Amino acid sequence: MKEVSKLINYYHILQVEEGAKDEEIKNSFRKLVKEYHPDRHMTTGVCADEKIKLLIEAYKTLTDTGKKNLYDSLLSATKTARDTRHRYTSEKDTSSTGFLVRQILNDLLNKKGAQAIKSYERLRSANKECDLLVLLGLKDYVDCMFLLAEEYERQGAYELSFKWYEHVYTKAEKNLARKHLRGEIKERIIRLSCKNLFKSVQPNSAITYFKKVLALELNKNEEALVYKKIADCYLTLGDWNGSMVNFNKALTIYPNLKGTQKLRKKLHDHFLKKNISHKFAPFQYAQSSS
Repeated sequence: MKEVSKLINYYHILQVEEGAKDEEIKNSFRKLVKEYHPDRHMTTGVCADEKIKLLIEAYKTLTDTGKKNLYDSLLSATKTARDTRHRYTSEKDTSSTGFLVRQILNDLLNKKGAQAIKSYERLRSANKECDLLVLLGLKDYVDCMFLLAEEYERQGAYELSFKWYEHVYTKAEKNLARKHLRGEIKERIIRLSCKNLFKSVQPNSAITYFKKVLALELNKNEEALVYKKIADCYLTLGDWNGSMVNFNKALTIYPNLKGTQKLRKKLHDHFLKKNISHKFAPFQYAQSSS
C-alpha cells in the first residue's frame, strides 16, 4: 500500500461502493483488468500499463484485511478533514488554535509531513497546555498522532516516534472505530525498537524501550524476540548473567526462535571458559536456530 498519507480512493479506482465485500471487489477487478489490458488500447491520456498497476495496488489493499482496515480508517479521516476544512478556513482568525490543529491534520493527510511536524512543534512550544484530543475528538486525534508518529519515524526521530506510537496504541483501544489499528501500531513499535532504537540509542536506553514493548499484547514469537534483544543489550554492557537470564526467557517462551546462534555461541564460550555451570543454561535447547 502507498504511504498512508497519500490517499487515493481505491474504491473509486475499482468502481465499487466504499465498504464493498471481497466478492464484489474481485468481480470488478477482473472486469476492469480485461477492459484496460495493454493489448487492447490506451486509456485517455494514461498508459494502460499504469492503469493496470493502479488497479492491482487497489485490489491488493482492499482484499487484505489488515491493509483494508488501516486504509479505511485513514480514508475516513481524510474525509472528515476535508468536510471541516471550509468551516475552519472561513474563520476570521486563522491563527486560532483550532484552525492550526486542523491544519496539522490536513498537512499530514496531504503528504506535507515535514510542514506538519514544524507546525505541531511550534504549537506545542507556544502553548504547552494545548489539548489536541479536546480539539479534534478521539477519532481524529488517534489518526493525527498516528501520522505524526509515522512522520517522526520517517525523519529518524525514533524516540519521539516510539513515544507517539505507544500513546496511540493505548488511545486506539478506547475507540472502536480505531481499535483495529492496534495490530498495525504494535508491529511498527516492534520494528522500531528492534531495528532502529536498538542501533541508535545506548543499551540501557534500549532495554527501557524493550521493557515497554513487553507490556503490549505480544504473541510468543514477538515476546521471545524482545527478550532476545534485551539479552543482546546486556551482552553489549558486559553483563553476562543478565544476558543469559533474558536469553533463557526467550528460548523458554519460544524454543525455535530464529537468529539466536551467534548469541548462543558467545554465551556458551564465555561460561565454558569460566568453567561456570549456569543454572540458566540455554544450551540445553536443540541448536536449530539460525
